[in-house]
Amino acid sequence: MANRKNNKEFYECFSYKQYKYLIAMGFTPEYSNTHRRTGKRFWVYRKTVQFELALKAWSVIKSGSYIENKKVATSNSY
Repeated sequence: MANRKNNKEFYECFSYKQYKYLIAMGFTPEYSNTHRRTGKRFWVYRKTVQFELALKAWSVIKSGSYIENKKVATSNSY
């Protein structure tokens, strides 16, 4: 594991849906590889401030909490 990149500098993406989201947001992976145990593809991105914001947005979108907040705001609007 001596060649492993610093976790604070890089992000390993194992989700194809998240990969497509990041591509749509304009982020390009540094490289991709295949996990040695699972055989699944993953993508490695360099972390930046903009990238971190995109990951936070992905978490909100994936959790559906933005939908819950919208329903509350809509139902209270008269």
